[in-house]
Amino acid sequence: MPEAECERLVTEALETGYRLIDTAQAYGNEAAVGRAIRQSGLAREDVFVTSKLSSIINEGQAV
Repeated sequence: MPEAECERLVTEALETGYRLIDTAQAYGNEAAVGRAIRQSGLAREDVFVTSKLSSIINEGQAV
């Protein structure tokens, strides 16, 4: 998904009342999700973000 579309969708979700954003490293959208959260004006402690690491990186020395 293009970054601009991701950012727009996360922004719309936050405006609608969503407070849990689920993402993953494999999606490659961390920057867009972060921008949308920052620009929302919501207190960071009011937004929950869950993410998953790629299994390739899920080795003790990489985590």
